[in-house]
Amino acid sequence: MQIERIAQWLQRMPRSGITQLECTLGQATLRVLLPSAAVPSARATTTVCANGFGIFHPLHPLQPQLGARIGRPVQAGEALGFIEVCGILTALPAPAAGTVTALCAAAGQSVQYGQALVQLESGA
Repeated sequence: MQIERIAQWLQRMPRSGITQLECTLGQATLRVLLPSAAVPSARATTTVCANGFGIFHPLHPLQPQLGARIGRPVQAGEALGFIEVCGILTALPAPAAGTVTALCAAAGQSVQYGQALVQLESGA
């Protein structure tokens, strides 16, 4: 067995969730056990899309503590931004608890129904 091949497997172990690897060649056996902390936890990424058309506001114009900021943790149902139509703001609710990882539209940008606006990451 080539050492390069074993090195590739060892690099892939933490990313794939594999915690044990055993290779036998003749009478020699190599056994690798990773502690569970070495395996990253599963994460789910959700893209939240516009629930209508209008002007996207990641933060509420009068209450800037409401809305999406990168790195901000949110609970299910919290506003991730607002879509303005004829001066009326409609909240864009978070479908699940998570952390805002990206804004896909700029503040003041015209958006259409179904357009990606915010990305959330949640631990599984």
